[in-house]
Amino acid sequence: MQKQRRDFLKITAAGAAGLALARADRVFAAWPSTGSLAVNPNISNMRVVACVDPKMLTSVPTLMNFTTENAAVDSARVQANMDAMAMSLANATTADAAWKAIFSSSKPWASTKVAIKVNTIEPKNMARVAVIEKFCKIMAGFGVPAANIVIYDGNTTYGAGISNYNSYFSLTDTSKIQAVVSSYNTGMGGTVKANIPGGSSANCSADIANGVTDILINIANNKGHTMMGKATLSMKNHFGTFAPNHDNNYVFNINKSDAILGGTPVRQQLCFIDSIIANKASNTGAPDVAPPYYLIMGVFGPAVDYLTVKKVREPVMGATHDAATITSYLTTFGYAESDPVWVVVPPATGGTTPGTGGASGSGGAGSGGSTGAGGAGTGGTSATGGTRTGGNSATGGARTGGNSATGGAGTGGNNATGGAATGGNGATGGTASPTGGAGTGGNNATGGAGTGGVNATGGTRTGGVFATGGSPGSGVTAPVGTGGTSVAQASGGSPSTGGIGAGGSTVSAAGGNTGSSPTAGSTASGDSGGGCDIAGVDRKTTRWGAMLALGAVVAGKLRRLLSDDDQSS
Repeated sequence: MQKQRRDFLKITAAGAAGLALARADRVFAAWPSTGSLAVNPNISNMRVVACVDPKMLTSVPTLMNFTTENAAVDSARVQANMDAMAMSLANATTADAAWKAIFSSSKPWASTKVAIKVNTIEPKNMARVAVIEKFCKIMAGFGVPAANIVIYDGNTTYGAGISNYNSYFSLTDTSKIQAVVSSYNTGMGGTVKANIPGGSSANCSADIANGVTDILINIANNKGHTMMGKATLSMKNHFGTFAPNHDNNYVFNINKSDAILGGTPVRQQLCFIDSIIANKASNTGAPDVAPPYYLIMGVFGPAVDYLTVKKVREPVMGATHDAATITSYLTTFGYAESDPVWVVVPPATGGTTPGTGGASGSGGAGSGGSTGAGGAGTGGTSATGGTRTGGNSATGGARTGGNSATGGAGTGGNNATGGAATGGNGATGGTASPTGGAGTGGNNATGGAGTGGVNATGGTRTGGVFATGGSPGSGVTAPVGTGGTSVAQASGGSPSTGGIGAGGSTVSAAGGNTGSSPTAGSTASGDSGGGCDIAGVDRKTTRWGAMLALGAVVAGKLRRLLSDDDQSS
């Protein structure tokens, strides 16, 4: 018995030491002098994802300026492409899981502060409103209050370009995007001196320098310049977070600073380049007549910038650069030119325009009824059925009468004769019931209307996908364990007893690809994963997963120990 107590104390001490080590490991003053920092432990610093899609513009404006460019942007298509890129970057099967893998906070979402850095030097080429809106929607979906989402550029040198966004954003007008547009640094706590590697300091947005901001999203534009090897991208976009200083080493050093890379988790969690429209030679003046139509993103700015030059600016735009400086984008941070990985994802199908065919007598499917991620078809108009409005969302089309964030029929989604458009329901395009239609409340976080409407009344789902677990076949809700991820319900199948175990792994039924129902079968009973599989990301190989596993061992030891005490007494 005494040996058991000693062993338990040893395990407890080891666990406490492991926790202390894990906390200390992510606290640093700047970019490490040796090795490299994993910005996101589940996503490689060197992975850069791009999407090229001319249909993100409905037309090329004859007069390039802020208003005409944004009017020509197909916002729904841009945002669907961003979801597809996120899934590739995070290696996730749904957009929701992807964004949750990319962004994290040490605080509850309701108290998390988010800053979105934009480049407002030249209003003729600023981040498109659709791009900023998407990030605001993501954060709102997490539960971040609108007042905690601040769009800023503290660079006062070149005029009040940021004011161009004022008419698009509001905290009180619900018809506008819910976020704060900061007048320079007024919404960022002003400025304070911040340390820069090498022993210097410079004025910096106070909320960034002081750690008030938990998540920093860097949205740059694709432009030329006289410095940084003749390009200005995400690293130089921090002129406006830090006071400008036109020296390449200064740019590298502010991007190694604690202000940008400090925090647990790291503050700057995504670098995004809006290259739908771009400037070949200069950072001012009108963009080029021939747009490159690219979006690019990754978690590590130097890799994003390097590959934007090598894959877009040079081969697509015909721009020339100082090769040695471009190489130093990587070598300054300890990487080689062979390290970055460029991944191009196909564009999302569909757009905001309703479909152009595919009609049938009673709710026929539009052509292309789903995308690879369950997106809307390009058709979908029916003689007696519901017409799709908007025609696409990130991973599932919006239906008439009710949009769903990632799919599924909204309330009122059934057409006049009761049948939803074929391929219209569910994250992967499940076929609707001929007579049931979509029930009120039939949609869920990631899709699927049931044939019997609301689950509370016992309706059987037809392959609907549920965000937090399987749907019961007869109105009996099985419990969902903590840490569980999406479970794809097979055709009407009910979950096994107990639903998903704690930390359950994702379980998907066979079938259910584009425009069809999943094949029959019930969901598997969940793994008892010990809480290591969180939000679709396998944490077992991470430091935190090891600690959680150790915690489980400690708890087991304690239970057995207490059980022995009870028996001996």
